This record gives sequence, C-alpha cells and structure tokens, in this order.
Amino acid sequence: MSERKKSIIRISIAAVCIVGLVVAWLGFGQRGLVRLYETEMERQTYIERIRQLTQENQALMEEIHRLRTDEKYVESIARKQFNMVRENEKIYRFGKEDIDSDVKSSQSPLGQAPALKDKAGQKEQTRNGKPR
Repeated sequence: MSERKKSIIRISIAAVCIVGLVVAWLGFGQRGLVRLYETEMERQTYIERIRQLTQENQALMEEIHRLRTDEKYVESIARKQFNMVRENEKIYRFGKEDIDSDVKSSQSPLGQAPALKDKAGQKEQTRNGKPR
C-alpha cells in the first residue's frame, strides 16, 4: 500500500474513534441521553403525582365547603361515622351478636343510646335509651 492510502486509513480510523468517543460521551455521559431519558421518566411520574394530589385537594376542599354549609351532609356524616340517631328514632339491628358486647361497643360520650331488645327479640336503639 502506498503511504497516501495508509495515512487516509489512519485518519479514517482516528476520526471513527473520535466520533465513537463523542457518541459514547453524548449517550452515556453524566448529562447524556440515557440520563436525559431517565430524568424525563421521573418528571412524568412527578407530574402524574401532582395531578393526583390536585384532585385529592379539590375533593377535600369541596367536602370542607359542604361541611361548612350543608347541615344535611353533616348529619349524614354524623349518622354514618358516629352511629348517631335522632331523638325518639329507633335503629333495628338484625343479627346474632351478643347483646352485652353490642351495648358496650355502641356506648359513646356523643349521646348514643345502648342497644336493647324489644318483645320480638330484635335489638332496638333510641336516643334517650328507652325502648319504644
């Protein structure tokens, strides 16, 4: 081979090596394309989490508004969460639970009445604790 062809091959090999190193550095370096892709995936995860938290926040704000303005909603929450009843209202519970354990579990400082049995053997509950 001539000297000219050898120098062209050397220059070509050096150029390919330099280009290979630059491509490797751009792809896998500290700020390379792989790191850019990972960062974008992490960013998308955070955006989704922010969207979820925004929805939760909006739902909580709506519930706060309802708790402040809607008395029927407050009453329904008190009935569901605290097992509260209206005055002279009866609650019938059908089941084979022990009455003593039911009385102990239903008593609370919020004015709940203990569960009692009526003549038919069904448990009934009133706000003042007297069976009807």
